[in-house]
Amino acid sequence: MKKLLALLTLLLMPALAHSELVTFGFTGNAPGVGPLESQTPFFGTYTFESVAADPFGRYSFSGAPFGLTLHYGNLPVFHTDTLYITVENNVPMSPYPGLIPFVDHYTVFTRFAPPDFRFFIDLQNCSAQAFDSTALLLDIDLSLFRPNCVSGGFDEVIIVGQGVSQSNFTGARLITLARVGEAPSWWLLGLGLVGLIVPLRLSLF
Repeated sequence: MKKLLALLTLLLMPALAHSELVTFGFTGNAPGVGPLESQTPFFGTYTFESVAADPFGRYSFSGAPFGLTLHYGNLPVFHTDTLYITVENNVPMSPYPGLIPFVDHYTVFTRFAPPDFRFFIDLQNCSAQAFDSTALLLDIDLSLFRPNCVSGGFDEVIIVGQGVSQSNFTGARLITLARVGEAPSWWLLGLGLVGLIVPLRLSLF
């Protein structure tokens, strides 16, 4: 039994030690287009892997448990297991190189079915001091990205698709964007081993 547990631990630890799922939750209100159109609340989550690395800060994730889920007003829940994140550190911000020479830029993007329904989170820090590398952000302070220097300080979220507004396009400001707690790797390992131990013990008695 001890040898079996040691072998299982040896096999499982590398994957768990070097891989951690990270989930962020977000909330916001999309403004109405006309004077009679009220604000539309939205909320959701997106999940990615913390250890992904790319020197250019361009990340893509596909397949469960990765992806993004969006609740938008009274529309059906949107979900996709494809997610794109970019982390650009201290890059020139065209077409405003004179006014805003360099920025830190963080984006989250995905498409839903139907494919013309798209969701963007687009955050810019005008002084290029929000982060110092292209590594994935595991914690986000929204105040560092306000005001958004290119989008007029408002459009932190863009939602495009039929039914989102009179024009099928809306820009919105986030209310919250924060990491959702995840079970640590060692706890998941212990839970998995317990699940294996109990059947083995039962089979011995």
